[in-house]
Amino acid sequence: MKKCGAIFAVFILFIAFPAWAHGIVLPQELAAQASISRSDRDGLWEKTLIVQFPQRRRVLSTNDGLVDVMAAVNHAAHPLLWSRVDEAMKSSNGEGGKIYMSKIQEKTAQRLGLRSEDIAMMATAADMDNLAVVTKTFAPFVVTTLVTAACSMPPR
Repeated sequence: MKKCGAIFAVFILFIAFPAWAHGIVLPQELAAQASISRSDRDGLWEKTLIVQFPQRRRVLSTNDGLVDVMAAVNHAAHPLLWSRVDEAMKSSNGEGGKIYMSKIQEKTAQRLGLRSEDIAMMATAADMDNLAVVTKTFAPFVVTTLVTAACSMPPR
């Protein structure tokens, strides 16, 4: 029997406004749009979850902490792609994975018409096709989590 470790990435959004959604159903109280952008790099998948707000929101991100932003983004890439970009983009100033993520953040911000600092950025190797959305109400707050999970890859 195969053992499976889990990889989790979570955005927690504290909101109480009316909403709309495209692709991913979010509660009306969120007043946010969510979608997944899919692409391919070197034959391996990349998927980016984008949650965009009509005005600045307070977001708790495991990467950026508690920030006020216009969008929350979680970028997923095939685990082999993470290894490739980490090696290919390595520089004397930083890890290749960090450089890769900063390029993804810039590209996503540009596509949304935002500045990079207006995005709470996260990353995962978990496939966005394994996304779950859960909402709980704790008056006066509505707390929504968008969670990804996947089996970890076996050791090489």
